[in-house]
Formats: sequence, C-alpha cells, structure tokens
Amino acid sequence: MEEIIPQASVQTQYATVKRRWVASLLDGLVVAVVNTLIGLLLQSLPSMAQIVGLVVGATYYVYGVGRFGQTLGKKWLKIKVQTTDGQVPGYKKALIRETVGKLVSGLVLGIGYAWAIWDKAKQTWHDKMAKTVVVGV
Repeated sequence: MEEIIPQASVQTQYATVKRRWVASLLDGLVVAVVNTLIGLLLQSLPSMAQIVGLVVGATYYVYGVGRFGQTLGKKWLKIKVQTTDGQVPGYKKALIRETVGKLVSGLVLGIGYAWAIWDKAKQTWHDKMAKTVVVGV
C-alpha cells in the first residue's frame, strides 16, 4: 500500500489502539441492540431482519464517520476519524473505509487492524485506503 504521511499539526494526538478497540466494541454493542430490536419486530421474516440489520449497521458507521467523523463509540471515547489533511471524511471516504477497507483489514488474520500498533500515524489498512487517521478530540 502507498505510504501516506498525514499532514498533522504538532498538536495532533493519534488515538491509541486501545481507545480505538474500546470504541469499536461500544459501536458493536449499539448496533447489536438495534439489530436485536429489528429482529424482534421482524421475527416472522428472519431473512428480511438480516438484510435490514446489515443496512442499519452499514448506515450507522458510514453516516457517523462520513458526516461527523465519529460514531457513538468514538464520541464516547473522545476520538474521531479525519482525512490526512484534517477534514471530516465525507460519505465517499467513509463508505470506502467502513465497508471495503474494513473487509480488507480483516481478511488476513486481522493484520490490517493490528497495523496501527506499529504504524507511525496509528493507521490501519482501512485508514490508509481511505486516507484517514483517528485522532483525539
């Protein structure tokens, strides 16, 4: 992958892997609760519940990151996603990051996620694909 050096100011504090992981866990819980409610409402249509659940989950992540740079989990942990030049990612970058990018990050034993451990800017593969970084707020 092409190495993208973020144009970070001196004050930029990249989010730790631990904070990112806890935020992801919280986001997963939010989506799980919503999808459980959807499942209960559509229990007579289990296939429809699964489809709606996928759409709701993808929308949650893409909308939050694309519009605000944050999902609820990231907001609670006081971190946000921004482009390497400091902007809110927008929906196109969020869609790339949250769908294709995260799929790629998880493909080979999750190495794409673990990449943030040793990366200078704490970027995962999905961050690199979308040209984003996760920073403290």
